[in-house]
Amino acid sequence: MSMNGGPGGPMARNGATPVSLNGAGRFAGRRHLSPFFYGWWIVTAGFGSMAMSGALMFHAFGVYVVFLQDEFGWSRTTLAVAFALQRVESGLLGPIDGWLVDHFGPRKMMFVGIVIFGVGFMLLSVTNGLPMFYLAFLVLAVGAALGSFMPASVAVVNWFIKKRATALAWMMLGLAGGGLAAPLVAAGMETFGWRAFSFASGVIIMVVGLPLAALLRHHPEDYGWKPDGETTQQAAASHSGMDGFEADSAPPTAPEPEYSFNARQALRTQAFWLIGIGHGLSL
Repeated sequence: MSMNGGPGGPMARNGATPVSLNGAGRFAGRRHLSPFFYGWWIVTAGFGSMAMSGALMFHAFGVYVVFLQDEFGWSRTTLAVAFALQRVESGLLGPIDGWLVDHFGPRKMMFVGIVIFGVGFMLLSVTNGLPMFYLAFLVLAVGAALGSFMPASVAVVNWFIKKRATALAWMMLGLAGGGLAAPLVAAGMETFGWRAFSFASGVIIMVVGLPLAALLRHHPEDYGWKPDGETTQQAAASHSGMDGFEADSAPPTAPEPEYSFNARQALRTQAFWLIGIGHGLSL
């Protein structure tokens, strides 16, 4: 007897409702085939995107300064304005970037950010004056925010609770790790010229970054997972404070509940302003 459920997909046994194998349902089905928690793939994508940003932009800025001074005669102060503009962009557009990532999802916004990031390097390669240089750097700043840190960190935070600090630390390690490529960046500019290297950087970011963006997922529950890869039973035990509880031991302390704030509520909390001021002073 045919088990075909028609256009809706395969029919479950005993006349049950047809099962869709498309989209998130198919992803959730694959989740049971591997014990490896998908959240670590998201950390890997974040690590890779941060490493690209570190190697080709943040740690490479000092190398670009040398070549730009030689070609245009600009002072270090003039060139430092570009880096200051990048910091200002992060402060002013950060809330907007965050809203976009939360509204459209980290994967879509990372796709957009990677393209903007790559275009920024291509604009930098045809710089012919300060206005063009500043414009290219602003485009780079927007692309770096939307193409690496912002969407990756949102996804990691959603997929991890107990191991969130560890996951974020591994992701941010990519930015520091990108600094190890500084000698290669300098050698590349010396060999091929800073313009050719900048254009090639844009191509590399798109070729490598777009597949990394495809790994991101917004919420684990949409794909059949629990945060940290817990099963339903483990999550229930954890929330009840009974995970690993021995009968002859003292009752465990109930875990701290998580709170969700909208933008208006967050702006009214002291913690938000203290974190913001501390982060700003560190920059």
